[in-house]
Amino acid sequence: MTPAPVTSPPAGVVLPNLRLALFETAFAVALVTVYFLAPASQTALHRVAIVGTAGLFFGIVLTSTYRYEIRGAQLVATEMHRTRQTVDLTRLASVTAPDRREPFWSRALLGRLRWLELRDEQSHVLRLNFYGATGGRRQRLLAALEPYVMAEGVSRTGLVAEALSGELW
Repeated sequence: MTPAPVTSPPAGVVLPNLRLALFETAFAVALVTVYFLAPASQTALHRVAIVGTAGLFFGIVLTSTYRYEIRGAQLVATEMHRTRQTVDLTRLASVTAPDRREPFWSRALLGRLRWLELRDEQSHVLRLNFYGATGGRRQRLLAALEPYVMAEGVSRTGLVAEALSGELW
């Protein structure tokens, strides 16, 4: 059964937030500056600067290596700067979300359950990972996906409605 067509395509929404990557870069530069300007006797400050810079570098890599974009009725994903994957939102067959809410420790430390899996009738599968996406952009992407995901004929597994409202993240 083909899902009901959505009358108006959503405006183009892009994840992740480039401003987050730029903020992480600026903060990493500030920590490197602290490392070089701090007196040699401040070993604790040097360690904090090293660990903070390493963590921020890891965050920069994670937030800058994926991109999700809605173009018309296509959801286009580019992860780790590899080839693009697409899902036709007008021919969406199923949507899977996590079966439970994220515990605070997982959300804060690991981000393990931050995903939404979309599968179209041509068996294209796209797993959206929301790590590093700020709330505003994530909400705009979820709002743009909602008419397609909640269309008649699309099977939903897990807490899809909660995921679309942002309650899971």
